[in-house]
Amino acid sequence: MPVPSDQERLTQAEETLLLLIRTYLQRVSSKLSATEFVEMAKAAVALLDKDQSGPSLSFPESKRLLYIALQTFGTQLSQPIPALGEQIPKRIANLLARLVRYQKIMRTGGLEATLMTLAAQTLENTAQRLSPDMIRTALENSRITIAPELATQEGLEDLARALFFKLQLQTPSPTATKSAQEIAEQLNQAIAKFTTKYQPLTEVTQPQWDNDLSVSSPLFTPSNFETASNDFTWQPPKIADKSSKDETNS
Repeated sequence: MPVPSDQERLTQAEETLLLLIRTYLQRVSSKLSATEFVEMAKAAVALLDKDQSGPSLSFPESKRLLYIALQTFGTQLSQPIPALGEQIPKRIANLLARLVRYQKIMRTGGLEATLMTLAAQTLENTAQRLSPDMIRTALENSRITIAPELATQEGLEDLARALFFKLQLQTPSPTATKSAQEIAEQLNQAIAKFTTKYQPLTEVTQPQWDNDLSVSSPLFTPSNFETASNDFTWQPPKIADKSSKDETNS
């Protein structure tokens, strides 16, 4: 199988992320506050990296994906989203299960504060990354217990990956280039805009979708993909132009 180009890999990542979030909203919960939606999107981006073919997503690429998710859904969440159909692609179903497991783990009392401190220590040491073994040791020392069915090797790997990405977003680099600082500012503005827009509402999806989630929506049109993808400061390498294609409702 040929290795996809950087542009193809990122386009695939965008489509997968948007379909994953759309599936989450329809199959898991649409009753999210603005803050909960942002946190869910952050975790979805982090978990997507492991699922990618080819090289891992860089930090700028991951930030770009989060920006795209917030911009795309931020303009359309008040409208019904087209029905997904009976069959969810296996890849999306697997990502969805991992995302839900991560959220269940994060509901463990005292967990996030303990592990974010640990993650901060690893962020300072570029030769070390937050690992399942480190998480297990920290939990044993703090007497925090994750349910055995959630504390699998894959579950803890996903936890480590998501927490590290979350911390990276929160921690400005003192040596960041002017371009990196501009990218961080642009993403922070997108998060603030999304949160401000939906915070007065108890749920991000207003009005309520109908029972069949069948009303047509412009959410996944080529124009929306282009708008969300192209107004971020950092852009992937350019290759031969290809027309945008909406494959999320196939």
